[in-house]
Amino acid sequence: MRLDKFLKKTRIIKRRTVASDMAKKGRIKKSGKPLKPAYDVSPGDEFEIAFGNRILRIRATNCTQKPDYEVVSEVKL
Repeated sequence: MRLDKFLKKTRIIKRRTVASDMAKKGRIKKSGKPLKPAYDVSPGDEFEIAFGNRILRIRATNCTQKPDYEVVSEVKL
């Protein structure tokens, strides 16, 4: 499943276009490297998502029709 679609389906980000724009701006990273919106999410992948005042780190647990994730950490700036 595409990264932007995964973020929208899990309701981490409400709109797919917003998720796509965040990825294009380098605000979604995996192992310190920015990801593209078309990145193929696999179970076990860990992402770091930089919002305005917090950094959310998640792990994808399911990437099928009903995607799911678990929060690894959340840092408020």
